[in-house]
Amino acid sequence: MDIDTIIAHYGLAAVFLGCFFEGETVAITGGVLAHRHLLVLWQVVVTGAPAAMASGLFWFSLGRRFRDQPRLRGIVERPAFRRAVAMLDRGPYRLAAVFRYIPGMRIVGPLALSHSRIPARHYVLIVTISGIVWAFAFTVLGHTIGHLITQIFGRAHHAGIILALAFAALSIIGLWHLLRQRRAKP
Repeated sequence: MDIDTIIAHYGLAAVFLGCFFEGETVAITGGVLAHRHLLVLWQVVVTGAPAAMASGLFWFSLGRRFRDQPRLRGIVERPAFRRAVAMLDRGPYRLAAVFRYIPGMRIVGPLALSHSRIPARHYVLIVTISGIVWAFAFTVLGHTIGHLITQIFGRAHHAGIILALAFAALSIIGLWHLLRQRRAKP
């Protein structure tokens, strides 16, 4: 079984999991793969949006349910969480709409919002709309990048190369987060 067949069979499941746990890089990669006709563009959007929404709802619900637990209190004490809480003072609804677009806020944003007074039903509505817009924007961006890749390199680019570049991007993002965390520790 070649890589193209694997992507065609399991690509949408990977998009869902990737958008739930990581985000932009996976949505963009899904768009690039849709440009290569290994996935269908609208299916990538329809898969990425609920994954983004589910991720935000998961962390928000976890924060509300376990707000007094020692492990969650450990997260609350982190500098990134404190910054998120400071942003809450300026507008929890605005943060609920944009946290997924801010690097490093995918988990911290919903956890911070879970400690706010925002009603759960309002949060669900905002996260739903934001997740749909987010999935559409980043998947279409990926499709556009796929078009640019084709313009520059022709049809010679292979799905394996696209996945390797996506893995490299994820590795760089992970390393960047690790370095940021180490610098933030006293």
